[in-house]
Amino acid sequence: MFQYIVKRLLLMVVTLFGITIISFTITRLAPGDPAAMKVQGALGGITGRGQQLSEAIIEDNRRILGLDKPILFNPRPKGRSANVQRLIADLGASEEYLQERGRKHLAALKTVALPDAVAALAADTTTPVQRRLLDLMPVLSGRRPPPDYTSFTQAAQANWWRNWWEGARTSYTLENGRRAVERYFADLAQASSEPILALGGWAVPALIAKTRSRDPRVSDLATALLTQITGRPWNNLSAEKAEVRQENLYRWRNWWHYWESHYVEFTGWRRVVRRVADTQYGVWFSKVLRFDFDESYTHKRPVLAVVLERIPVSLQLSLIAIFLAYSISIPLGIFSATHQFKLSDKIVTTVLFLLYSLPTFWAADMLILFTTGGNFWKIFPTQGLHSPEMAGLPFWSWAYIKDWLWHLVLPITCLTYYEFAFLSRQSRVAMLETIRQDFIRTAQAKGLGQRAVIFKHALRNSMIPILTLMASLLPELLGGSIIIETIFGIQGMGKLTIDSILTRDYAVINAVAFFSAFLTLLGILLSDLSYALVDPRIRYE
Repeated sequence: MFQYIVKRLLLMVVTLFGITIISFTITRLAPGDPAAMKVQGALGGITGRGQQLSEAIIEDNRRILGLDKPILFNPRPKGRSANVQRLIADLGASEEYLQERGRKHLAALKTVALPDAVAALAADTTTPVQRRLLDLMPVLSGRRPPPDYTSFTQAAQANWWRNWWEGARTSYTLENGRRAVERYFADLAQASSEPILALGGWAVPALIAKTRSRDPRVSDLATALLTQITGRPWNNLSAEKAEVRQENLYRWRNWWHYWESHYVEFTGWRRVVRRVADTQYGVWFSKVLRFDFDESYTHKRPVLAVVLERIPVSLQLSLIAIFLAYSISIPLGIFSATHQFKLSDKIVTTVLFLLYSLPTFWAADMLILFTTGGNFWKIFPTQGLHSPEMAGLPFWSWAYIKDWLWHLVLPITCLTYYEFAFLSRQSRVAMLETIRQDFIRTAQAKGLGQRAVIFKHALRNSMIPILTLMASLLPELLGGSIIIETIFGIQGMGKLTIDSILTRDYAVINAVAFFSAFLTLLGILLSDLSYALVDPRIRYE
């Protein structure tokens, strides 16, 4: 059995890998550019220069999302120097937005940009680029030039910075940044952050590592220092809520995933790995492995946080509906099979076919029309799982529970009737096939009563088709019902899915598809393992 489980798990891994390729392909082929969607409507209706500005912003977002990388293989993955040189080249662009982007990103990198910035001062003959670089040098170095610096010619200013760099370059290394960070966190009571701030970007990799510390104080101080160095706003020292702190840490990890190549020169095995990892698919797949599905375009929050917030709502509906469906369908199927061709069987069959043929959206609309007010009875509420006035009550109070149960009646009814109508027919067919087999006739010939024959011998063997259908149980727990949650205004996974499709929120769609596929595979595995519980003839050797 152990070998069987291992083989099935390996098959699940291979299948999930294939699913990631399919999801990635669909994302790339789907209409709409994710980079454009982030700025969609920001400059709607503007033409001319505004249109050029919009295109420049979209191109910037493409870089941030990794859409400027090769799709599957990168023969020349960029490191710190190549990325800094690209930003320096932006300073000479004709579009003002690109110039400002270059200035902004170089200013955020600070000291990390110094080696290539000084080299550009020595080699560059384009006056605008050199002028803009000279204006940036005090920001990059954190050093004030002499008082008469402004009277220097452009060539003299460049020469002053080159001379300064010759004497200071040995201080600006990643190793010195790591040592400064370690000294600071080794003695928080006495240490000063000045050496870290002086090294600037060279200390960023070590600070990012500290954000992963299990000590909240260490990770909070690391985010504060990163905020001062990079200018990013995700400072956990000023965050009061725990969920905000977690979202800030997520944003730092997400930011580092893209910006690490601006701070580090990759060598050895990391450079080899990045030939595949530094691609569009590599970036996407590495995030999936960490269950990181980026930020939702609509909710402006990590997708995983949004999904985990909605799952409990769908679980309330799905668990109750599935329990009721199986509790009703199995006894009803047994009854129908044991009374075949009788009037009771014909009545049950007719009713079940009628229920099975009723579309759930039509049934939901009719229930809302006839039982929630208007010209008919006002018995049940129409929207959500709780009334607004229940918000302040504890969940264990009777008033809260009663209100919750009353809101559940209509959606649970719509979710259950279709399921048990279908499962009852499957249960009936499986039971009829079982009771016609030889071992059942043998049990009857021995004089066993009808109840013993059905429940002791036939029932277990007829459960295999039902267990096979249960393979869809886990993804149903995740997804709930798109139609029912939408009609009744229930903020669960189904409602999240349809809203994401309508708004083209591909990050959320990918997450829902991935989790649904994973839970489907897991459901199939559990269903296979459960066969041996109901049929002793099945072995896994």
